[in-house]
Amino acid sequence: METNPRNFVIEYRDNLINYGKKVSDENPDKLDAEQLVALTVKIFDELNDINEKLGLEKYDIGMTRPESIGIQEQKQLFLEFVDWYNALPMSSEEIYKYVMKNYPISKYPKILCIGDGAKCHLGRKLAAQGYQVCSVDTKAEKKNFQGWIPRADGREDLNEGKLHIIKREFSKEKNHMIAWTNLIVGNKVPMYVEDLISIEKPSVFTIGTNIESHNIIFKEIPIHSTEQFKKEILNCSNVMAKTINQTFLGDGVNTIFIHDKKVREEKTF
Repeated sequence: METNPRNFVIEYRDNLINYGKKVSDENPDKLDAEQLVALTVKIFDELNDINEKLGLEKYDIGMTRPESIGIQEQKQLFLEFVDWYNALPMSSEEIYKYVMKNYPISKYPKILCIGDGAKCHLGRKLAAQGYQVCSVDTKAEKKNFQGWIPRADGREDLNEGKLHIIKREFSKEKNHMIAWTNLIVGNKVPMYVEDLISIEKPSVFTIGTNIESHNIIFKEIPIHSTEQFKKEILNCSNVMAKTINQTFLGDGVNTIFIHDKKVREEKTF
């Protein structure tokens, strides 16, 4: 059954209000004072746009975006806020929920997380549930999110935390990381799909819908659209797809892919 657009907007508005109250106190992404102001202004701008559409009174908070924070940075701060609190249906949240349901810690305690963005939200959420997570991304900001380092010799100290963040490109040639992990997850990683489905470890990933997934070569086939890419991925062995309920305010990703030899479910597309 399709979501009623007005009900969805009201739910989104409620999420902005509820999580907007939390973000300054919790500050999950360790923002500085001016970044927090810029984010607050953007949240209220979004609320006012919604209120105008719903015929409600606008908020006047008496604050403006600091000159030190550009418009693009402010937008990124807002997207990261929405992603962390799942204020809108996001692909990273769908991966998280699928892993929690289908890959229990008892059997898959070690997760390699790629394409996790600057704040490593997916990796941090999984680590908070007790998984040992190694998050790899070229944009990763280490800050004080991490606390445990996987070793090439396989040894590990569980008393030092459950998350390690590595700022670099993912490569399947890093054999010690591949050997270490039980599961690989990737959020919007079209450039790594061919590697992921060639690795003898299960993986759960999304490809996104931006231009990056429209201009690549996959198994020597030029890719020109997201739909073509999906079909080519599903032509590969041991791959199935799960449809995500998409909304007009969502992030545009409507499919997660599961590469797992143990999967015996019918492929869906």
